Amino acid sequence: MFERNDAGKPARDDNPSGLTNDYLARATAACEAGDAKLGLHLYLAAFEQAVEASEVPSEDAIMGLKQAWRVACSIKERSLAEYIFERLEPYLSRDEVEACTAQLQGLAFDRLAEFGFSRDDLEEMSEALGQGAMDMLMAPPLVVNAPQPAASAASLEAPAASGPSPEPDAGPAPQPVDIFTYDTAPGYGTVIERMRSLGIGMAGDPDFESFVSMLNTRHGFDAMPMVDCLLFCSDAREDASRFMMATVGELGLPAVRMRMEESFQGVPMLSVSAQASDSEHLAALRRGFEGGGVLVLEDIDLWGAPMIDAADDMAGFFMAALSRGAREAVGLIRQAVENPDV
Repeated sequence: MFERNDAGKPARDDNPSGLTNDYLARATAACEAGDAKLGLHLYLAAFEQAVEASEVPSEDAIMGLKQAWRVACSIKERSLAEYIFERLEPYLSRDEVEACTAQLQGLAFDRLAEFGFSRDDLEEMSEALGQGAMDMLMAPPLVVNAPQPAASAASLEAPAASGPSPEPDAGPAPQPVDIFTYDTAPGYGTVIERMRSLGIGMAGDPDFESFVSMLNTRHGFDAMPMVDCLLFCSDAREDASRFMMATVGELGLPAVRMRMEESFQGVPMLSVSAQASDSEHLAALRRGFEGGGVLVLEDIDLWGAPMIDAADDMAGFFMAALSRGAREAVGLIRQAVENPDV
């Protein structure tokens, strides 16, 4: 395919694909000659040339980028490996992404081991940080009970019924959890009417339920299809948040909330929470939404990654330690998007 000129160099075609193949051939020759770094950069150049020539790079260019990944990992070029992974991720399967992420963590651990850190200690710390993100699912209820009204005078005057006294070590009886609904969220009349046009907030309406039952029978559905995605915008974030939770209450499904918060060190962190009453339904959340549910992404315009110096080795460890929790959160969002019942 490649002809050689008098200087012993492969002739370069005028078309972009020929230039990509030229880079790939030179990269292979450099790696075979023992110059892995040169081959690594030539593989990257081949992929960049293929992307510039076409929105969808050729299979040869993708295979060259995979070879660049292998070379970067073999010579422990962590920074280049991270860059290659970002470019390569759209062309990888889920299992390949997990394997590459594990290799990136291994490179970060190996680098920190050179400074005297034990790999076992680092892995335990990473496990603890990743576990902490999902443990927040057992947070207290998002909406607390309203104060109970005082007992009437008649009930106070009535004598107490005789009976066995409660056990001294018995805990307090569980209190019901108040749920926001459209009836308890005044001031949203116009938008509530718009939501009802989508079938939300119509529970208990016999005419609507009869209409939905008729449509399900005609079209072969077991239940009314879920609304795919809703975006709430408001001048006041509190108004949007309150109406979102009222909508969740109308749906009556287990809900998970995600939002960005700032730690006491000023670092943005992803907070995941749910109502304690939904704990039984969300116990297997690591495997995704098994059935219907609601995923609420709050203040999505404020989401962002921590600003960390990539050249700092401790920063690299910090990102590696947080990567598991971030991957689980992103995986949960992806599963929610792919699940028609969420």
